[in-house]
Amino acid sequence: MTGVNCIVPTGDWTGEGAVWHASERALYWVDIQRRLIHRYDTESTATHTWFFDHPPVAIALTERPDTLLVAIGGGLILWQPVNDARADFVDLEDNWPAARLNDGRADPAGNFWVGSMFNNVGPEGEALPIED
Repeated sequence: MTGVNCIVPTGDWTGEGAVWHASERALYWVDIQRRLIHRYDTESTATHTWFFDHPPVAIALTERPDTLLVAIGGGLILWQPVNDARADFVDLEDNWPAARLNDGRADPAGNFWVGSMFNNVGPEGEALPIED
């Protein structure tokens, strides 16, 4: 086989941060600008999408198989996809919405690392200029 085959044409504007959930046999990823999280189930080949009020930028597994850690806007939330339950966990970015979290990942020891940047995503997903 040669080339690339798109199996989930979600039309993401900024799709990134993929996380494999082995026990669910599913792949999660974010679309920052459209404020979405997608889940692709490899068994059923179904894709489910959730909308968030602020841009989700990174996802991590937790010790609870039904709960994910999501970096979103200026903080972290705990999220249960099965019932879409969301709980604020910690605010990290004091300058939100002028600045937002961006790119994060859990390390092998289970620590979650996340960076921040000037916010370049507007309320409707439009690109914003980055200021000094």
